[in-house]
Amino acid sequence: MFDFKSLTKEKIAQMMDYSNLNPNSTKAEILRDCDVAIQYNFKGFHVNPIWVKTVADHLEGTGIETGIVVSFPFGTNPTEVKVLEAQNSVRLLNGRPGVIDMVSNVGALRGGDDYELLFTAPAEAADRLRAIGTACGLVLTPVGQIVAGTGVVLVGERADGGSVEQPIAYQGYDHFPDHAGGDDARRAR
Repeated sequence: MFDFKSLTKEKIAQMMDYSNLNPNSTKAEILRDCDVAIQYNFKGFHVNPIWVKTVADHLEGTGIETGIVVSFPFGTNPTEVKVLEAQNSVRLLNGRPGVIDMVSNVGALRGGDDYELLFTAPAEAADRLRAIGTACGLVLTPVGQIVAGTGVVLVGERADGGSVEQPIAYQGYDHFPDHAGGDDARRAR
């Protein structure tokens, strides 16, 4: 059972993301909302892709994640476009803390066409998410962690319970080698 009495407003703020996804927002409004995120020390501040660099610059050194929304609000962009959008935003983060929220194509989910869903969640939610998945008959598999820095590091478990880290140059599998540049696109990631 979760001990709700142990929650402070600071702990609650660290479980929350703040956002400004209004397409009409000005730079001044985005910066004002960055300051709100700093004031309350929210876990992250999510914005439309056009504002990612501005927000990452303003939040630098605070530890607050810049939230990148991909294919917002409908999720109807083709996968190749979603990948390019995410890659561009990650490049703009330049190693600063960030998180990607990729919107799924709800019509494809409803129709049974999308059979896997990728999402991010705080590490401390892992046990609860596994329990929810089990209760719903779903297998949830953690596949990685987004941390400050650049590159991709494969982290494995040793037999003695410790961990081993292996930096890898190859950063992803190209599921569509005949599209979006094939081998050249793989090397660019």
